[in-house]
Amino acid sequence: MTITILSSSWNMANAIVPKLPRVSIDQLHLSSPPKENEITNINYKTTPDSDIKVLYSACILNDDSSECEITDDTLKSIINNNKEECELDGLLTCGNISGDGFPEIPINVPKDTNNKYLRYCIKVTYLPGSYAPSENECRSELITNGDIDNKNALFSYLNQTKNFSLYNAPITDAKDDVSFVTSNSAALSLSSEGDASLIGYGSEVTNAPNLPKAKEVYSMLDGFAIKSESDDAIIWGQFDTTPSYINQVEEIFPAPYAMAAILKDGGINTAGDMVRGGAISSEAQKRIDKLLSKDGLPKAIYHTAQAFLAVFDMPSGKQKLVAWGQSIYGGTLPDEMKSALSIKDIVTSQDSFTVLDNDGNAYSWGHSPFEQHQNIQTVYATRYAFAGITTSGKVKAWGDSYYGGLLSSAATDFTNTNPITRLCASDASFVAISDGNKGVAAWGNDYGAGYIPSNIQTELDATTITDDFHCASTEKAIALYDSSHLFVWGDKKYGGTLPSNIPTFSIANVIGNNHAFLMKAMDDVYAWGGLNQGGCIPDGHQCLSSDDSSLNLRSAINDLSDISQIGSFNTFSEFEEETAGGFYVRGGNAVVMWGNSVPDGVFNE
Repeated sequence: MTITILSSSWNMANAIVPKLPRVSIDQLHLSSPPKENEITNINYKTTPDSDIKVLYSACILNDDSSECEITDDTLKSIINNNKEECELDGLLTCGNISGDGFPEIPINVPKDTNNKYLRYCIKVTYLPGSYAPSENECRSELITNGDIDNKNALFSYLNQTKNFSLYNAPITDAKDDVSFVTSNSAALSLSSEGDASLIGYGSEVTNAPNLPKAKEVYSMLDGFAIKSESDDAIIWGQFDTTPSYINQVEEIFPAPYAMAAILKDGGINTAGDMVRGGAISSEAQKRIDKLLSKDGLPKAIYHTAQAFLAVFDMPSGKQKLVAWGQSIYGGTLPDEMKSALSIKDIVTSQDSFTVLDNDGNAYSWGHSPFEQHQNIQTVYATRYAFAGITTSGKVKAWGDSYYGGLLSSAATDFTNTNPITRLCASDASFVAISDGNKGVAAWGNDYGAGYIPSNIQTELDATTITDDFHCASTEKAIALYDSSHLFVWGDKKYGGTLPSNIPTFSIANVIGNNHAFLMKAMDDVYAWGGLNQGGCIPDGHQCLSSDDSSLNLRSAINDLSDISQIGSFNTFSEFEEETAGGFYVRGGNAVVMWGNSVPDGVFNE
């Protein structure tokens, strides 16, 4: 072939170079949930599906994520390095594959990696050169040891002893602090010597028994429980004027109106409102006895507002379930859920359970009829809806559309074009996050944070959201933050508008109750939202919720030698008009409390 140049003045700058289409990567996921000391495989599909080169790598994310940073430069270096050299760089595996099809890429998950994240990446080039290389696609998945995590059972949607948005709280935080728990109107404190003391109002204080030396403390909507040094439990509250006792308790699982306990001999017992889960039905008890006779062991207990779901580990290595409580809250186990399962996680809304198995099937029942969804890897909940991240990084939602059970068109566009890594939620809305990409998408109740105002959306669209960002929520507002950003939206009465005096840098932590947010930043705390529910810290001049005009809790907080913890009061109610709210700040041996229906002031612990 002969090429003739017509003009010597022509150069490459004048040439119009056609833009090549990129190689696309779809359905990047693992063949099975990563378990320590087991093998899983990277699965994917590409367009085109032949004449491709796949560059791959995987590593374990440690506390310092920089130790496992997989970048384009890392992947490029793989071509010139062999596998052993990659492992020396801290990668579990890396390499490249050329050819046709989509061969699986095995990863050996090491021992002692439970609760860490496995990060895996691929980049694909087209050998003939008629496609541009794909973007570097990465995913991160939580490594488990194959067991149901007891701690996750404490994070059912309604168990709000630390933060209203517990359906989004890290599992590892579940029992970080068992020395201070709150009900709707009181607090139960436990000293390092095992002495328990009560602060507040309500039947959980007026009907309190003599408090024994304690190992652990728990709370309900209007009640408390103590696990004594002898491993016996005493439970009291509004449901009865007489305390209940359960002997030889292994672990306690509180719900709003009742508590369930796994016993040291493997049995299960309950206390609390008998109609709302505090009594095990005869059918459920027969199933419990049958599972125990077959050497099943109860592992964890989950709850909705008025029902419990117990998980039994069976000798086969799989799990079986037992449910009791109100049927319309999930208390009747569907026939489809009575066989053995390999369970990955269980998530609850106010009135429904969702069980996720290790094959990606999500099973839901309760207020709505039984339904099944496939190819799901993670599930989240609002009050009446669920949303799952699929194995291909998309989002599927179900349940009440007003509470996030149906994606908006904007959210559909965002989740279809960005690999979704996690969700967070308010009471009635979801937010989809694609770590490492810009922007987020929300859907659900427009007045409950399901709509992001255009000015905030513009800021979010210009901000790369990393895994350093965290979410907190009230019923109708969401806060998305890292140490130097704070984005807030939703109903102003619920904290959805950020006041001008709130700093947006040096942020350590943000939490919410039903109506307000509390933030720790720069060794100080700031509140906003519902004024009577903790959104304003009394300073002797404003937002007083007591008759003492000299009350200055802002000054009391400043006097704390060290702020060790901020927390919210357990303000859940099935009927919003009944909810109250409050916050506490702990430091040294004192706690400062304020809000609606809680005692305002400084209390020594």
